[in-house]
Amino acid sequence: MKIDTDREVAYKALLAIEREESYSNLELSKLLNGDEISNKGFIREIVYGVIENKIYLDYILDKFVKNGARKTKLQALIILRMGVYQILFMNSVPNYAAVNESVALTRRFAKGMDGFINGVLRNFIRNMDSAKNVDVPGRLEYLSIRYSCRIELVEELVNMLGFEHTKLLLKHAGKRPPLSIRVNTAKISVEGLAERLRAKGFDAQESKLSDRVLIVKGGALTETNEYKEGLFSIQSEESCAIADFADAKSAELVIDLCAAPGGKTAAMAEQMLKPGNMNESRTVTESSTESGKIIALEIYEHRSALIEATSRRLGLDNIEVICHDATKQIDELVGKADLVLADVPCSGLGVIRRKPEIKYRDEFDFDQLVEIQKNILETGSSYVKYGGKLVYSTCTVNPIENERIIENFLARHDDFISEKEIKLSPFANGYDGFYMNKLKKVEGRVPNGCGVQDR
Repeated sequence: MKIDTDREVAYKALLAIEREESYSNLELSKLLNGDEISNKGFIREIVYGVIENKIYLDYILDKFVKNGARKTKLQALIILRMGVYQILFMNSVPNYAAVNESVALTRRFAKGMDGFINGVLRNFIRNMDSAKNVDVPGRLEYLSIRYSCRIELVEELVNMLGFEHTKLLLKHAGKRPPLSIRVNTAKISVEGLAERLRAKGFDAQESKLSDRVLIVKGGALTETNEYKEGLFSIQSEESCAIADFADAKSAELVIDLCAAPGGKTAAMAEQMLKPGNMNESRTVTESSTESGKIIALEIYEHRSALIEATSRRLGLDNIEVICHDATKQIDELVGKADLVLADVPCSGLGVIRRKPEIKYRDEFDFDQLVEIQKNILETGSSYVKYGGKLVYSTCTVNPIENERIIENFLARHDDFISEKEIKLSPFANGYDGFYMNKLKKVEGRVPNGCGVQDR
């Protein structure tokens, strides 16, 4: 029997993720890098679907595997998860095809177990209506199984957010995020790009959250000439909203403390360009002499290279990348910046649907994260000139990493005031969980016990 190439790629991705504890997006990027893959969307659906529902799929399989799903050979277990996921969630795949293709994969990757795989999947189909129900006594255990999240994290979330908000967060995490792009408005208008993409068969709708983001359906965007010409970048509308919130348009010097992979850096750099009457054929370079400058800090060299590559593709020459630890002060920058963005490392609890592996993490060292966040914010504050802005942002819904960080900072800094706070979350407004707070450095006031900046 011929192996379905798409399922084979999905299987290899899932095996690598399980064995090496790697991230799904990284494995898919490696395996989908080529034109010979026929249906990348189908592969992503299976890979993300299996990861997002792993505990639930194993709970179902435990009803049909004598010694339990987790005691099954890993290769066979992955094929079983793929098969059950297709049968249960993918209406486009007939049940017989899910079974037949699973058996074909087994003959190649788990030799001698094809009869076992065939029997389990056919038994599941016969008993699907009852087998898919989650019947456990506890509310938290139900959330853990039905939404595939480690029970320890469910307990943390309930303590943090309450039961109903936790349920909404985990339910939201199981939804596929829309594909959104940020328009490089220094090169083309939002309407102009939307028209070009629609002419190529894409469905392009304007975002309600950011006025320079389009929600797009319809094909491989990164293979279009528009992408290669630097007319847009792939970026979530929530992430772009942080750059919009920072509002770098009038800034002469911006410092992005944790810049890689460079999406928010580029979004601010595009804001800072002052093209005047630039038409779509004019290059960014021709107008960028009128713009301010961004210093993008990143601790790792290989991630610094990502920012530089993004800048080149977009034609942005107002970004300087420095490989540097954001918790360590650069003396030459003290008091120089109009705007500092502290988009700090965080638990990522607001973006689980984009990084489903978060649900299975053994533990979160919140104390260590908070210490890093405090240090980055503290260091970043020293770069802000009087009258300048300091923007703190995360992609988590954890108050300890969000509001408490700001409260702690302001208690120690009389020279800063909070101008505006925005919270995005599945339970507040239907978006991924993001937090942002804009602080202003007030002239004539000094930090409490933090030294005095030269005026």
